[in-house]
Amino acid sequence: MTITHIVFFYIMPFYNAILAIILVFIASLYFGYLTKVTKQNILICGIIHTLFNYIHFFIYCYF
Repeated sequence: MTITHIVFFYIMPFYNAILAIILVFIASLYFGYLTKVTKQNILICGIIHTLFNYIHFFIYCYF
C-alpha cells in the first residue's frame, strides 16, 4: 500500500511527503490488522479507507 502512494514525492514538498509515507505505512498496518480481525473482509477496509479520504479532503479544503 505504501508503494502505491510514492507519488506523494511528486506532488508534495519533500518533508511533507516523508511524513505522508510514514502515515500511509501506519495506516496500512492498521488495515492489515483489520483485515485479519474481520476474517479477510476487505470491504470493511475499503469503507474505512474511503472515510479516511473524506476526512483528509475535509481538512484540506476547510483548514
